Amino acid sequence: MLPFGHPFTVGYEAVFEDGTITYHEDGYKDTVETSFHLYIDQRMEHINIVNRNCYEETFRHVIECCEQDMPTKLSLTAAIESLKLSVKIKEQILKN
Repeated sequence: MLPFGHPFTVGYEAVFEDGTITYHEDGYKDTVETSFHLYIDQRMEHINIVNRNCYEETFRHVIECCEQDMPTKLSLTAAIESLKLSVKIKEQILKN
């Protein structure tokens, strides 16, 4: 439902007793932009990570699971629920 050119975006923030980490990733057709930071002792530290294409990695994982007859990390039930929710949201938007 995203417009052409919009990145596939993922991210998280984890809060611990003595610090916080944040991760953000925008996956475009030909590039991936990521940021990974550690916040501790009133300072921010950038952590370098290897950039990978999140679309490629997802497809690679699914294909590997199919070839090795292993369950995937991706939940089909969660995917179906996400799709149902997306359709409901789109229907609500189109009604207005």
